[in-house]
Amino acid sequence: MGRTGQGTRRHTRVATALIEHLRSTQENGVGMRPVDSPLTTREWEVLDRLCAGATVDGIAAELVLATETVRSHLKNTMRKLGVHSHQEHVYALLELARREGVERVFVHAFLDGRDTPP
Repeated sequence: MGRTGQGTRRHTRVATALIEHLRSTQENGVGMRPVDSPLTTREWEVLDRLCAGATVDGIAAELVLATETVRSHLKNTMRKLGVHSHQEHVYALLELARREGVERVFVHAFLDGRDTPP
């Protein structure tokens, strides 16, 4: 019985090393997916293209979707991942841009109404 536990630990270490290797071989993580994700395949495709620098219009053209459909996928992604209009997200975005050497940042906010009084 002890050997089974050792074998499982060894397989876990090998699997973890393989996953880390695969992550390091992907450009910007494009195409990599968590095993269990709340996002649909299409939402991941939109995110991959967005992370690669594509515009909403460019993503729509490439995936043969309406621009509003791409925006809908982005809104659904933010909702599923619990992203709301918290100012910490803007600060994190600005910090990431600073670290990456981005000099000009433009934010197009999708507000859900929870940031304003009733």
